[in-house]
Amino acid sequence: MREQDYHTFAQAGLAEAYETIGSYHLFMVCHAPNTAAFRDLPDGYHIRLCRPDEIEIWKRVAADEAYVDFVSDYYNKIYAPHDANEFFRRCTFVCNLDDDTPVATSFVWQSYGLVNTIGWTRTLPQYEGKARA
Repeated sequence: MREQDYHTFAQAGLAEAYETIGSYHLFMVCHAPNTAAFRDLPDGYHIRLCRPDEIEIWKRVAADEAYVDFVSDYYNKIYAPHDANEFFRRCTFVCNLDDDTPVATSFVWQSYGLVNTIGWTRTLPQYEGKARA
């Protein structure tokens, strides 16, 4: 057990879970969100869940085209083995109101069955910066 890793888990209130998930990879911990970074959704957009027939769209919103094969492999290994609808209950899209086209995505996933994580958050480059301050 690495002392610094244990200390990080303990600060997050996860000391008891360290031995179970301590050897896995968690990339970031946020103790409190920076609410100054929050923005209202711009006019003309709405949030909805990704539908099963949109998995290929999700892959291309979640990552640049060069990484779609990686995203496909990750989806097949990590998400697909769970309840068939679990991914689609958690995966959100921001879509434009005109034609319901997804322009951004994000979701919450319970990693290792213990820790909620935010995954695959991305806005298509041509839609970045449209939120109101």
